[in-house]
This record gives sequence, structure tokens and C-alpha cells, in this order.
Amino acid sequence: MVSSRLDLPSVLEVTERELRAVLPMDVFFACLYDAETNMFTDHWVYDSGVRYHEPATSARKGLFATEVVETGEPMLLNRSADEIEITRPVLPLGDVTKTSASLMYAPLKVGERVVGVVSVQSYSLNAYGADHLNLLMGAANQVVIAVENARLYAQVQQRAAELSTLNEIGRAVSSRLDLDSVLEITYQQMQRSLPLDSFFVCFYDAETDLIAFPLLYDAGVRYEQPDSPLDRQTFLGQTIEFGAPQLLNRTPEELEKPLNRRPVGDPTRSSASLMFAPLRSGARVIGALSVQSYTVNAYTDDHLSLLTGVAHQVAVAIENARLHTEIQQYAEELEQRVEERTAELRQALIRAQEADRTKTDFVTNVNHELRTPLSNLKLYLRLLHKGHPEKRDFYLDTLDREINRLSVLVEDTLALASLGRHAPNWEVIDLGETARDAVTRFTALADGRQIALSFNPPDDEAPIRAEPDQIMRVFVNLLGNALTYTPSGGKVSLSVEVRDAGGGRWVVLTVRDNGPGIAPEDQKQIFTPYFRGQVGTESGVPGSGLGLAIVQEIVALHDGRIDLESALGEGAAFHVWFPLVAGVPVRAHEAQES
Repeated sequence: MVSSRLDLPSVLEVTERELRAVLPMDVFFACLYDAETNMFTDHWVYDSGVRYHEPATSARKGLFATEVVETGEPMLLNRSADEIEITRPVLPLGDVTKTSASLMYAPLKVGERVVGVVSVQSYSLNAYGADHLNLLMGAANQVVIAVENARLYAQVQQRAAELSTLNEIGRAVSSRLDLDSVLEITYQQMQRSLPLDSFFVCFYDAETDLIAFPLLYDAGVRYEQPDSPLDRQTFLGQTIEFGAPQLLNRTPEELEKPLNRRPVGDPTRSSASLMFAPLRSGARVIGALSVQSYTVNAYTDDHLSLLTGVAHQVAVAIENARLHTEIQQYAEELEQRVEERTAELRQALIRAQEADRTKTDFVTNVNHELRTPLSNLKLYLRLLHKGHPEKRDFYLDTLDREINRLSVLVEDTLALASLGRHAPNWEVIDLGETARDAVTRFTALADGRQIALSFNPPDDEAPIRAEPDQIMRVFVNLLGNALTYTPSGGKVSLSVEVRDAGGGRWVVLTVRDNGPGIAPEDQKQIFTPYFRGQVGTESGVPGSGLGLAIVQEIVALHDGRIDLESALGEGAAFHVWFPLVAGVPVRAHEAQES
């Protein structure tokens, strides 16, 4: 009955069922023996009616199955109750909590070659005799014929599957021109064709002697593996170095030893079976494919032959994909260059238009801002000549105020226009010391207006690369505004500190007051030239509306930035950020004062 079966599971399943019908049996055990690896494989175990799945095992000394393989003779053992307690090594199969009292083993022989073992066992004492053993031997002779037929059939099926796999992979990858798709399809086909837990594709660059891993799967999880130098002592390194495929089936004992390879994928697990096949482009090795399994003896030479054929097709597809990618990249680069050049020309036109518009706006604003004080000067000069004599002092005070306003406007306009038009006199200065000087300058003004002016210096030097006169202008404008708009009895503070932000180190200057604050709608335009917000307009305090615009321009020239935080009725705080200069001595404070 079994000789007509072509698949091994069916053969052993029928054998177990037939023997159970004619023999007293608690345990049925069958396995195949691989002489090259000295391993028992394809275990088929029934214990008390329960099917057990067992891993491949080394045919080590002391096992009854090993003795049968070595002698080629059957074995009958009826153990006494006392002998059951003897701890002779046995193959731990099935229910390991029970010990068989009666055991029979028969070799599966093809000619003089033992290709496996079949065993029937019972938990009852003296269950078997010579007739039972002859019956088992007869069954073994039938089983081995079916086993060989199944093996031959499996080999034919495997070869057909390999050819089908090669055909499918060749058709799939040849129709793809993007490299990622080629590699992903290869992995999927290998999953269907080979027992695998780990799979990777690596590329080798002979110029840099580096290997890259564009695709790496381990236990179904995709890993990102960094580029690394080629280690020629590893199996991968030898495959690339000599351009030859490699197959390694490690024994359970060898798995206890460290593997001669760099960890890829899951570093906590070690592969028991490994195959490597080179990827060739002509005579040049451009990388390798690797298929690995955590199962012992997972691969044969037939598997390696399949992987080598796949590697050949994949290498051709990779070269096609690379060529296609290079053409695509060149086309994209050319298109990008055209777009960039077009964008540059467009931006140049926009800048030219903006420059023209800025020039027009500047002339318009200057004309508007100059017109008001000039009109007032004309008016009060006329009143001075023809007005009431008793108001002469009032007229003169107004003329003096308008002249000062005009002077400030002209001075600030010239200052704003001249920023960045001359080569800066760069020096490394201590912003903390410069801030201290500025506070000293404004102390008398603060005292006169009954405003508390405080200074919080940095813990250490705060060096920045700057033009000292421009930095002092920043202090003058910010402190001047704060003292101007802070009412009597108010507070103005100046602080300097070093901060880490955005991956760099900064010296941060903060000027804070508890004045009327700045309305949200005014904050959007506060740095716009000639703009004066609601507070400035209603205060009646003369100003050009250029102070903060000048500060922003100076800060930008120093590669810094300025931030504002304010709310109506809660004062305002300006934060100015300058890049800190490390490791450069600052200019001596005495020289700065001179």
C-alpha cells in the first residue's frame, strides 16, 4: 500500500496506521538519516496517539537509532522494570516524561546503505518478540521502497520547482527597471522557493571597499544596515573576494560557537544554515545574495544551485536597473538645472522689481516724513515774524523741536541707507561689557525720569564677532525706546546670557520694560521703516520710525535675529540673538572704551 505513495508524510502516516493495527504500540517513530551531515531528519513521531514535531538531531553515540544506523541490523529490547530506571541516553522524542519498556528498531536500507530508521515502542513490559520484529522488518522493507520513490519524486518536483522559480524570477525582474522592485520581488520569490528566515542583498564598491545593504529581511522584519568595510574573513567577504558560492550547514554544537561574520539583521540570533551567491557583472563581482535559516541542515547543494541561478538573473536585472536609474537621474538633473536656471532668472527679475519698488517706496516715505517737519518749520517761522509777540518763546521752542525731529529723521535715514554699504570693521567683543557700557550711558536719563534701570550680566564672557559702533547703536535704540515709553516709576531691564538653541550657541541680549506694550496688529509692522505704532503716535513723542528697522538691519548683518514678545498693558521685551564665538580672545575692555 505504501509503495504507491510518492510523498513521505503519506508513506509514514499509512505505515503508522497499519502497524498499529497488528502490533501492540504506544510510540511510533521514523526518521531519515543523512550520512553527509550525520543527522537524523524528517522525524515522524506518534506518542499515545499524539503527533509530535521534532527538529533535526545529530546521530550521536549512545542512541539506539545511531546503533542501528552503524550496524545496519534491527534491534529488539524488552527492558525489565529495574532496567527502565537505568539512565542510558535515549533520543528525547514524543512524551519525554515517559520511558518505553519494549522497543524495536529496524533500519531502512537501500542496498547496503542505511537511509533511515523506523521504531515501534510500548510502555508495557515484554510487549515484543521475534515475530513482532520480523513483522517490523517486513514493514521497513516496504517503507524504504516508498521512501526512495518519495525521495526521487521530491527531487523531480524540487527540480521542476527550481526551474519554475528561475523562470518566474527571470520574467518578473526583467520587466522591472527600478532597483527596489527587483530586489523586493526576488525576496518574495525566494520565500516561496526556499526555507528561509533571513535574506539580504548587498552591493560591493571596489573603489571604497564598502558593502551596502539595499535589502535585508530577518524573520519577516526589514532592517536598515549601515555601509561597512568588506571583511574578507567572513563568509560574505570570501564570496565576494573569490566570486564563488558558499553553503554552510552548522551543527547544533557549532551553533554554540561565535559565527565568523558581522551581525546583520537580528543580532540576538545566529543562523544554522547559510548560503551565499555572488552577483556578477561580467568578470566583476558587484555584490552577493544570501539566504539563511535558523534550522539545522536546511539547505542542500540543490538549494545552492537554485540560489546561484537566481543570483545570475538578479545581477542582470540590477545592471539594467542601474543603467535605467542613471539615465533617469541624468534626465532629472538636466531638467532640474533648467528649472534652477529659470528660477534664478525669475528671482533676479523679482529682485530687480523689488529693488525698484523699494527705491520708489523709500523716496516716497522720505518725502512724506520730511514734508511734515518742513511744513511746521515754515509755519512757525511765519508765526515768529507775524504772530503774537507774547508767544515768541513758544514758537522758538516748537522750531527747536521740529529742527531736532528733522535732524533725527535725516540722521536715521542716512544710517539705514548706509548699513552694509561699507566693509565692516569686525572685532571679537564681549557683549556683556558692551551692555554694561550702554547701561552706564543711560543711567542718568533713567534716574531723571524716575525709572529703575537694571542690568543682569552673563556668568562668563559672551564673545561675538561684531562691529562695535553698530552694536552700540542697537543698545542705544532699544534702551532709548524702552526709557521713552516707560512711565515714571516703571522698570527697564537689560540682560545678557549664553544659550544653546537650534544646534548652536548664542549670546542673547534682552531689553524688557513694563510700559504700555505693543498692540498685536502693530507687532506685524514694528520693524518696517517709518512705521510708528499706536503707542508712538498717541504719545506725542517725536521719532523717525526707523530705530527698530535700523536694529533689525544691524542684527541681520551680524548673522543674528531679533524677536519681540509684547501685549497691551504688559510691556515689551526684545530678544536679540548673536552667534557666540568660541575659542577667540575678545578685545580688551580698555581698548573698547578708548
